[in-house]
Amino acid sequence: MDKTAYEILGINETATEVEVKKAYHALLNLYHTDNATGNKEKVTDVILAYKQVMKKINQEKRNNLSAEELLDRELDIYKTYNGYESLKDSIAKIKEQYIINIEANPDKRETFIKVLHERIEELFSENLKMQNTSVEELVENETLQYELEDDYEYLKDNIAKIKEQYINNINANPDKRNIFINALHERIEELFTDYRNFIQNINASELVDRETLQYELEDEYEYLKESINEIKTKYIKFMEANPSIKNKFIETMRERIESLFAEYRKRINVVNELRNSNLEPEDRELLEGIYDNILNYDEIYQELYEKYILNNNNNNNNNNNNNMAEETKEDSIGRTI
Repeated sequence: MDKTAYEILGINETATEVEVKKAYHALLNLYHTDNATGNKEKVTDVILAYKQVMKKINQEKRNNLSAEELLDRELDIYKTYNGYESLKDSIAKIKEQYIINIEANPDKRETFIKVLHERIEELFSENLKMQNTSVEELVENETLQYELEDDYEYLKDNIAKIKEQYINNINANPDKRNIFINALHERIEELFTDYRNFIQNINASELVDRETLQYELEDEYEYLKESINEIKTKYIKFMEANPSIKNKFIETMRERIESLFAEYRKRINVVNELRNSNLEPEDRELLEGIYDNILNYDEIYQELYEKYILNNNNNNNNNNNNNMAEETKEDSIGRTI
């Protein structure tokens, strides 16, 4: 019957690590080939038995480690990796997450350890790619996700300033790029949080005035002021009735106002084109009468637009078609001849 590893070493299964090592070294000396009692096969058996017993002892010691002690031991190897200093804060955060996971599920600690190493290796791999990416491109890629946020349009100028600041920081301290990237995310996320808190706490009237202030700088504002105030009043009521979705109303209100400017500019262009057209006297008088308040005279505007612009375009198209038909006819006759 084959001997167990403990029997080969001449110890019992409760032997301490010190006793195991003492027995191992004594047997190596005993069976060393330089001695009269030398035996190469027994040396091999002793070495294999020692490895087996020590593996069990080390596993027991590992099992008795706290989650934090275990991860400290597992992560110690990465301190020799290139780029560790710039990644150590990120590694510390990942470590904290996995300590919680292991403490909550101790029977899955080896699975978590495996996934932890995969995460850290991926982190170093990404860091290597980052080293070969320009700072500007890196910052753009890192902040792309924020463009999907509902509030991005309101904050994009502030975000652009933060990005510029961190591009400068990274260029000045390239070895700390990961630290700066983490800080960049924290700054932008804090910006979104502060903005959302502000929106929830400000009253609807102040918010609407603040969000529409920019339109007062537009050249056409004086002509559209009345219509803009009507839109503002309407959306103030919406927000007061539904304060939890102020942001959505702000977005829709701005779309309405911008659409108003676009329509006004389009109509002004048409009116200016009509002014340069050969209008009948009564139509010219109508046109001048609606110029200063063109958005409120839909029927007159539409009538003049169809009569002079659309009809003129249609006539031009017909003339072009007739000319093309005539050219085709002449070409056909020429081929026949």
